[in-house]
Amino acid sequence: VAHAQPRGERQRDRQHGEAKQLPAAGMGDVMQDERDHLPADHEHDDDEGGDAGAAVTFTKQDGQWTRQQKLVPSTLEAGDFFGWSVAIDGDTIVVGAPDEKSSASGVNGDQSNDGAPFSGAAYVFVRTGTNWTQQAYLKASNTKSEDFFGFAVAIYGDTVVVGAPGEN
Repeated sequence: VAHAQPRGERQRDRQHGEAKQLPAAGMGDVMQDERDHLPADHEHDDDEGGDAGAAVTFTKQDGQWTRQQKLVPSTLEAGDFFGWSVAIDGDTIVVGAPDEKSSASGVNGDQSNDGAPFSGAAYVFVRTGTNWTQQAYLKASNTKSEDFFGFAVAIYGDTVVVGAPGEN
């Protein structure tokens, strides 16, 4: 099980199956779970516009890490900061985008209305074979501007926790 707290200390005890921060020159922060899967956050990726963000998975084969897949959410716009936080548990990855701007609420809501700047979102991806696909789009139940939902994410089994430091 791995979880991430953006820009915080991520050194944990590997002996108990916990996460450990790994170096990744130029790739943002990286988390490794107890298996051979590695999600890397890269919140400043500009493929979809300035600071849209990205998350990239890597797998370990024959002792070498290789790039597996760039995770792309159902909607991604400039300034979303997708990849600000990442967490992995087995075949499930959660990626936070704290500056996403949809006014949707709950699970899999309407992502097209950009009426809540900096409200934030989290995306759940599930791996089948070697492919990661988006399973859910998560928003707060009371979405408001400047909540920054997705600033921190964690996953354990079937439970996802999403931090929103601007919620009041």
